[in-house]
Amino acid sequence: MYHTAFVPFQSLFFEYLENHEKHDMQVLQYHDTYEVYLQTLGERYFFLNDISYTLKPGDLYLVKPFQMHFCQSRSSLFYGRYVVNFPENKLELLLSPSERELLFRKLRSGVLHLKPMEYEHIVSIFKGLGACYGQNSFLSEKLQYSYIMQMLLAIKEYIHDEIPQSASNDESDFSTEIIHAINYINMHYQEPLTLNSVTAQIHISKYHFCRVFRQTTGATFLEYLTDIRLTKAHQMLLETNLTLAEIARRTGFSSTSHLSRIFRSAYHVSPTEFRRTHNNSTAKS
Repeated sequence: MYHTAFVPFQSLFFEYLENHEKHDMQVLQYHDTYEVYLQTLGERYFFLNDISYTLKPGDLYLVKPFQMHFCQSRSSLFYGRYVVNFPENKLELLLSPSERELLFRKLRSGVLHLKPMEYEHIVSIFKGLGACYGQNSFLSEKLQYSYIMQMLLAIKEYIHDEIPQSASNDESDFSTEIIHAINYINMHYQEPLTLNSVTAQIHISKYHFCRVFRQTTGATFLEYLTDIRLTKAHQMLLETNLTLAEIARRTGFSSTSHLSRIFRSAYHVSPTEFRRTHNNSTAKS
């Protein structure tokens, strides 16, 4: 059965976790918010689009809204991490539209390998946020987002040009053929892709491809392709006024009815109902 990869956040989410047993995400995930994750203990394996990383203490990743990602433990039995999810528009509490645009323009998804002083700074921000998280007054919300703003400003300063954008830093675990296949799917999801057409691009057997692809992404080829298409359709429903027919065409679904059927199966609501509900909630906020 197909499992949806969309994990929405209605408001700010913060958590610190120390896990003493293996934990693998069961599906690729994406959110309607930004996500910042900081590894504090142990190791974690992180996959973002066609990039894979081994996260160690001091590693931080930033994921923008509607970008699919996946984490797993593999051989590591223990890890600790901070994570925060937040909607960009909430920073209007502190920043003007032009200031927000300037800040977010300089942020990009990926992993930062923090220096010791940078790590301590980010940890102190997470701890400050944790101390006021869950308070409900208007001023408390401003305080919480002041920590988010401090974190983003720090991340902007820590970003270095050498952050890899389209290659694995864990080549022993992820073959170049699979990375190439993932990149190909990400670039051509609008087209009528098949298992045969993708494996023809990388010249390996379908059996080997299916086995290694699932190990790499946590999803089958069809699940991954459907997730990519649903992610793009979901984003267009929220951010554009395109018709369902045009969204289906741009995201690789064969028809409006095909898009509606897969969307309802994943989210238990039709695309039209989802868009209307979102527009109504936005209008009230």
